Amino acid sequence: VFRYDIQTAQTSQVTNTKEAEYSPVPMPDGSGFSVIRVATPNAQGADCTNPPLWRYNLDGTPGMSLIDVTSIGYYAWIEKKQAALFVVGDAEKKIPNRLVSADISTGKTTDLANSPGRRIARTPDGRVSFVDQSDSKQWVISAIAPGDKSATVLVAMPVSAADEQAPDFSEDYAWLPDGSILMAKGSTLLRWDGKPGSAFVRFAEVPNLNGDIKRLVASQDGKHLALVVLMAEKTTVP
Repeated sequence: VFRYDIQTAQTSQVTNTKEAEYSPVPMPDGSGFSVIRVATPNAQGADCTNPPLWRYNLDGTPGMSLIDVTSIGYYAWIEKKQAALFVVGDAEKKIPNRLVSADISTGKTTDLANSPGRRIARTPDGRVSFVDQSDSKQWVISAIAPGDKSATVLVAMPVSAADEQAPDFSEDYAWLPDGSILMAKGSTLLRWDGKPGSAFVRFAEVPNLNGDIKRLVASQDGKHLALVVLMAEKTTVP
């Protein structure tokens, strides 16, 4: 794990472990940060042997395993002690990916949904939002809370081309403080206004990226976006 200081543009190494580490996220209580720590990856890259969600101190020294759940691929903090987990299934055994709520203080877990996408987030009203991929032709962003009988569909994910298939659908999005959602297709930002029945519409173009936006996150005040761009391969002209 590395830390990038926006003010000084300096990058420094934070952790130094033998295990692979993914998705560093600040702990909600400010005491450190959490990561997916993969010691023995399987074919899908998930760790089905060791619980991989760990807490680290801010200086990078390992803290402790947070929850006794294996095969976590992605996660998000919903409350100080509640995390939403993407638990990797097994295609050969026809076990689907699962969305799970976990209470870090008690160890209790609750299944929320099957077939989630990788992007999990907290809704403005404190529920868990996720991309429901159960319909291969039309993915939707839904929200659910522990105790709900079923998820509530918020908005359909946009599909731009008639021949576009599920593996190429965009699935990354970011909540804004006003309750709207931003997502990207290529270098175009789309916005859903948060109103039931409305859809994503073009919001802005981000020029000169030389690639497609794949992941994005908004600052807490909604004034800044951080983007991950998959750079286009350079071609050599003979």
